[in-house]
Amino acid sequence: NHYGISVPKKLGIAVIRNKKKRQIKNIIDKNKKILPKYYDYVIILKKELLELTYLEMEENLLSLFKQIKEN
Repeated sequence: NHYGISVPKKLGIAVIRNKKKRQIKNIIDKNKKILPKYYDYVIILKKELLELTYLEMEENLLSLFKQIKEN
């Protein structure tokens, strides 16, 4: 699998953008075994992400991966 994470400048200063990007990478690394295989992913972060905690982000991202797996 290949993953691309896009973080627009509208999200905030570089420190915040890099932190969110690291968190997404960490979620993906922790859950590689349950992710659907043979896909390439592009994850585009939105401004609403700033209001979420790490656990909420993980829950949302895993639910999206489950939807992909079902289709």
